[in-house]
Amino acid sequence: MGGYYSPWRRNPFITAKYDGEYITEHITNTAIQFLEEMRNESTPFLLFMSYYNIHGPVTPYLRYLNQFTQKAREMYNGTETPYVSNASGYGITRMRQDNAALASMVAALDESVGNVTKALNEFGLDSSTVVIFTSDNGGFSISTSKKLPPGCCLPFRGGKGWLYEGGIRVPLIIRAPSIHTPALVSNDPVTSMDLYSTILDITGLSKEQSGNTDGKSLYKFLMNLSEADGARALYWHYPHYHTQSGWRPGAAVLEGEWKLLIFFETGDIELYNIIQDVGETTNLADINNTKAQELKAKLQSWLTQTGASIPKLKYNDSSCATKCLLSQWRGVRRMGHSL
Repeated sequence: MGGYYSPWRRNPFITAKYDGEYITEHITNTAIQFLEEMRNESTPFLLFMSYYNIHGPVTPYLRYLNQFTQKAREMYNGTETPYVSNASGYGITRMRQDNAALASMVAALDESVGNVTKALNEFGLDSSTVVIFTSDNGGFSISTSKKLPPGCCLPFRGGKGWLYEGGIRVPLIIRAPSIHTPALVSNDPVTSMDLYSTILDITGLSKEQSGNTDGKSLYKFLMNLSEADGARALYWHYPHYHTQSGWRPGAAVLEGEWKLLIFFETGDIELYNIIQDVGETTNLADINNTKAQELKAKLQSWLTQTGASIPKLKYNDSSCATKCLLSQWRGVRRMGHSL
C-alpha cells in the first residue's frame, strides 16, 4: 500500500512507528526529532518538508473528519454540491468547498505546521531560524472525469494544472528573526524563484554569491524598507496537456493589474484585469487590444529569450483554422513537444 496510512510498502525510506500511522504525523514527528537533535549544534541546518497533504488520493484525517462532516451538514443542510460543466467541454468544476475529507486533511497540515513551529520555540531555535510556508500549485477543483473533483478554488477561476489564478495563486508566509514588523501583508505577486535570493539576503550570504538569479529578493519588503515590486512582469509556460483537469497547452504573463493568456492550439488570447476581475470572467482582449498586443509581444519575447519549448501543430486539412498559430509565433524556437 502507498496511501496516507501505514504500512507504506511503496516507500522503503520510511518506517511507521505503528500500524495505521498517518503519514503527515510521521513526517512532523520526524522533523521535530531532527530539530531536537540540532538544538545544541552550532552548524546551520536546512529542514525541507514536503507534506503529502493535501495531494490525492484524498484520504481523511480521522481525528477531524466527524467535525467537518457535521460542519458541512450544518452549513448546507445536506444539499447536493453544485458544479458546472467547463466551457471547453472537458470535465466539471466544483463550485462549493464542502468536502469534509479534504478539510480534515487541511486541518492535519495546519496542526503539523503548528507543532513544528512550537518545537522551534521550545528548543530555543526560533530566534535563529527562518520559516517559509508555501505551495506548488492551486487546488484540484477541475476534473475531466464525471467524478466531482475534491476541492474548490472560488473566487478564483481554474485550479491545479491551469494558468488561471486558481492554478497559480498560492499562499506564501515567511517568518524570520530579523523581521520586526509582524503580520505584514502584501497583495503584490511574487514567485517561488524569489525565495533563493531572499534567503541569501536574510542569512547574510548574498555578498558571497555571484551570477544572475531568476528571482528577486523580498528582503527589503520584509524589513518594511520598501514596497513589493508589483509592477514587474511574471511569466508562466505550460505547453502540455493536463489530462486530469483539461488544461490545453498555453502560456501567461502578469504585469501589474493586467494578465494575458495564450493558447497554442488556436492562438487565442485572453486579457484580464485581475484587480477588478479576480475571477477572470471578462476577456478584455478585444476591448483593450492595445494592452493585449503589448503583453503578447512581451510574452513572445520572453519565450524566445528563454528558449522555451513551443508545441507544433499537426493537421491534415490545409484550411484548418489553427494553422494560424505557426505564423503568429514565427521566430519562437520550436522544439520538443508535439500535439
